[in-house]
Parts: sequence; structure tokens; C-alpha cells
Amino acid sequence: MPRLLLIPVFYLLTCASGWSDGYPFDPDSQRLTVPSIRLKLTGTQVQEVSAKGTITFDGGNMRLIRLHYPAAGNRADVIAATFNDNNEGLGPEDVYCIWVAPDEIAITLNDEHPKDKCPFGEPINHLIPPDADLRRSPYRLIRISPDGLIYFKGTRITLEQASALITDIARTPRPPEIQDDAWGNLTIVMPPPLTSQEISRQSTASTQTPEQIHDLLAAQGSSASVTVHRSW
Repeated sequence: MPRLLLIPVFYLLTCASGWSDGYPFDPDSQRLTVPSIRLKLTGTQVQEVSAKGTITFDGGNMRLIRLHYPAAGNRADVIAATFNDNNEGLGPEDVYCIWVAPDEIAITLNDEHPKDKCPFGEPINHLIPPDADLRRSPYRLIRISPDGLIYFKGTRITLEQASALITDIARTPRPPEIQDDAWGNLTIVMPPPLTSQEISRQSTASTQTPEQIHDLLAAQGSSASVTVHRSW
């Protein structure tokens, strides 16, 4: 995805409608339901969010964030605002970093969060299970960038390699106590969609859109009795 250099930082307060069950956003529109600050991402940051689900804030980001959270660190896990099962329990002090547009994240504003406490936990999205564990496990997680690049364990892979993950899952020995038809799953973190203007301004790096990639893998998973589902 080309480097996005509109402005380093963009600030916006959204209107609040209160915390609800699940994360505070609509997965169809990526619209938040709580106050937030919005940060434009550099190309490097977009690549990190796409590949690992984490972000490393730059100096401009940190100056704005620390106006609200003085103890903030410079790294955070990022939740993709494209899936919300409405089952996540929200604590009264929670702060979230949410991917709301291809080159933009939102950080929720929560007056209940202590000023002397970092609003972001230690990032865990980048932690990769050892290969030995993956060989025994029927679960895989991939991420897709806004322009259709696929990432597994933080590294770019092809659609054919993503397809092979489903084959690997299907071949994982099933414990005798597991009787479900579907054994194992491929989890896909989808990106916020590009607008039609963004699509026309750039030549995408993939011949398929993120939705097309998802649908191709979901169809393969269905035929192989492997569940393919979305997550954040």
C-alpha cells in the first residue's frame, strides 16, 4: 500500500452514546459510539497494523495521546473495527485502539482511566506460537491488509499459502473426544475497506480484494469441514 502522507496527525472527537456490550463500534460502518481521538497512520504504521495487529506510535502521535493519557506507552494492540460479536465484557477503565479506516486509528477516551496508568496493555497480538505448537493445533490466524496482502505470523504469504493453511488444519489429527463435523478453524482479521476514491488512486498489490480473499478461503474451508470466521 503506498505511503499515506495526508497529515501526520488528525484529531477528532466523536459523539458519545455510551458503552454497550461488545466493543464500542459498528462493524458495518466502523463508526464509534464513544468519544475518541483519531490518528492518521504512516505507510509503515499501516503495514504494522496489517501484518501484526499492533501499532508503534510516532512522536506526533504520542504528543496527542499524552494530552489525554500522560502515562501512555508507544505501543498498543489494535482492534479491527470490521468484526464485533457483542460479547466482549468492557471494564470501566478500558481504553481501546481501533482500526477504523485503512490509514486511521481511533483511541477511545475514557475519563475513568487513571492518569498515572498506561491505557494500553503490553501488546500480545505480535506473539507467534512456536511451529511445534502450530503443528499440533488446528487453528490458524491470518490478517489481510486494505489492499489485499495476506499475512501469517507477521509475514506476507500468498493466497495459495493461505489456502494450504486450511489443508494443514484439515489434516491435523482429531482427538477422539471431538465429534463435531467442523474440526479447527482459520481466523481472518479483515481490514477497514478502501473507499472507491482510494481504490481509484492506487494500483492495488493484490488481484483480489480482502472480501474476495475471505470468500475464496471460506468456500474452501466449507468443503474441507474447517470453519473460517472473522475476528478483530
